[in-house]
Amino acid sequence: MTSIRHIHSDDKLEPSRGFVLSTLLTVLWLISGGLVHLVDTGVATPSIHNMSTNEPTKVWDFKDLNCELRFIKVKKCGSSTNGGVARRIGFKKKLSGIFQDLRNETDVHECSVFANHKEMWKLNNGTFSNVKNERAYTYTFLRDPASRATSAYFHLMASRKGYPVDDKSVKYWLSRSHKGALGRNFMTKYISPEHGYCDGERRDECISNLLHHYDFIGLIERQEESLLVLKFLLGLQMEDILFLSSKQSGGFDDKGMKSIKNNKPSPVVRKYLNTRFKQQNMLDYQLYNAANRSLDATIEFLGLSFQEELVRFRKAILMVNHHCAGKAVFPYNVQTGADQRKEAKKNCYWNDNGCGYPCIDEFVASSEYDSLVTLKI
Repeated sequence: MTSIRHIHSDDKLEPSRGFVLSTLLTVLWLISGGLVHLVDTGVATPSIHNMSTNEPTKVWDFKDLNCELRFIKVKKCGSSTNGGVARRIGFKKKLSGIFQDLRNETDVHECSVFANHKEMWKLNNGTFSNVKNERAYTYTFLRDPASRATSAYFHLMASRKGYPVDDKSVKYWLSRSHKGALGRNFMTKYISPEHGYCDGERRDECISNLLHHYDFIGLIERQEESLLVLKFLLGLQMEDILFLSSKQSGGFDDKGMKSIKNNKPSPVVRKYLNTRFKQQNMLDYQLYNAANRSLDATIEFLGLSFQEELVRFRKAILMVNHHCAGKAVFPYNVQTGADQRKEAKKNCYWNDNGCGYPCIDEFVASSEYDSLVTLKI
């Protein structure tokens, strides 16, 4: 059985108090029925496995952000928005690479943030090859496989390339086994540390092993909960994870292309997605479900303080959108498609990642935000 590291927190605590808190949390986990596994230190820690269902589940561990922040940016998984959050965290932590595209660099050294599209196994053979893994914090976000695949088709192929959107065409392209962002088990392959990682004999243990390789996996269907868990795990402040959405349905994207507003699958396509598509992408569904269970388990572990902070965070997101949505400058105007790339360089961390961050910083410095942070729930 594979165990995860002992859970601890040094955020705003002296080391001795942090150890006491860690021990207390572990005891509470035991009392509440959490699963434990005794490691060689003799300390009880949450297990990476759910023994009652034999399905892989992980309580994500607290960990300091020592230097390298790696966000594995899976296509059509809220990647631009979450890429902006990764760069914002990096900016607050004074990491390098905030305003850069590092995906093709081979001389990237420690203390940088990576938040560009590229498969994990390719990065391990290139960009990450000179950086020690133990100094890196690696995380990613996933999306319901059917939702991700249909979004990829409507955005990347229909909107950008003019592909048809009738039921027959959509079903045909979603069934292709090797077609870019529509490939089968796309997410599992994308975040795997090695090419062919889940093939052959390792297939059955693949999901458990992937959980072990990552420090955190969030879900875009649970965006606010996921980001708040990340805040707790890394000992961040709420201001470090504030964001504006980088995409709007029916608006113009970062390539200046107008997206299709009505991109919901028809009943015929939904039936296909719930049957044959699900069978062909079973690894992605297993991975997504494991991440969902792990998010639930970690939130339960964090307890009442998480729920109280979630209320504040959701209020903060609403306030940020109220204050900044009309002030953010994207590479292309989301309503008219006008080219704003020159102006956007002063308003976004990179491309359409983190657009509006100057306005968010102004909001964070306001008394209104101070009142929200100290709000008693």
